[in-house]
Amino acid sequence: LTNQKLENMEGETEGTFGRRSPHDFALFKAHKPEEPVSAAWQTPWGLARPGWHIECSAMAKHFLGESFDIHGGGLDLRFPHHENELAQSKSAGDRFANFWLHNALITINGNKMSKSLGNGISVSELANQGSWAAIRYWLLSANYRSNLDYNPASITEAQSALDRIVSFVKRVGLKVDPSPKALPEDFVAAMNSDLNVPAALAVLHETVRMGNQAFDQQSASVTDHLTQVVSMLDVLGLSFALADQAVDPAFAERVESLISKRNSAKNAKDFATADSIRDELEQLGVTIKDLPDKTIWSING
Repeated sequence: LTNQKLENMEGETEGTFGRRSPHDFALFKAHKPEEPVSAAWQTPWGLARPGWHIECSAMAKHFLGESFDIHGGGLDLRFPHHENELAQSKSAGDRFANFWLHNALITINGNKMSKSLGNGISVSELANQGSWAAIRYWLLSANYRSNLDYNPASITEAQSALDRIVSFVKRVGLKVDPSPKALPEDFVAAMNSDLNVPAALAVLHETVRMGNQAFDQQSASVTDHLTQVVSMLDVLGLSFALADQAVDPAFAERVESLISKRNSAKNAKDFATADSIRDELEQLGVTIKDLPDKTIWSING
């Protein structure tokens, strides 16, 4: 995985724990006197326990089979852990992983997160700073091969960016379903370019901007923009950010019925009735907007 040459690598001291080569790694580790006996097993070679590398190969084979599609992990695990996994699984005759995806690390104010520095951030602490969707949005904001830096404003900024997207969906107020056919070409190209999610997010925000513009201009294209936004959120796993925008079906049916009656009144040039229905909708906390081919609505607040 790292294309290193054996002659350029350092090994442990010759013969350490019975190694035949200083570059060998342990499949099973010999039991040490200070370790609990309950964490060891009797083997043909004496009391021992599985090494870290063989544990992972064993779990992968047990749960995923002799071959599987993607093996992920941090860049810091490529060597020696993942190379050792690959070596022992291949030696056992398994195909193992078809693709390896290694992600960079999360830093804090430019520093590596570590116990020794005491600069870690827990999931519960993150959850107190914003929604789960905002946390996911923040994690998506850097390419997986690049380090992602955390600072006290990270989740707040992510929440604000996500709120702008949700506000557009709420503002338009239409119900649309995600569709792969609705994905913008630039979004697809970004995702196909080694999962360039930051570029994909830029397309998402540009589509929101155009959607708001279309809404202000009473253009029917607002529906296309909305469908694209919802479809992109679905691909990014952020659709659940829209969950609180759900409207009670009975309420929605009542609103749609009133809008239908208002449109009929307008077509009959009964503008007094149409205005009366608009007032009734406002009392229900609903704002309507007439587009060239339809009337859309949203809930205030």
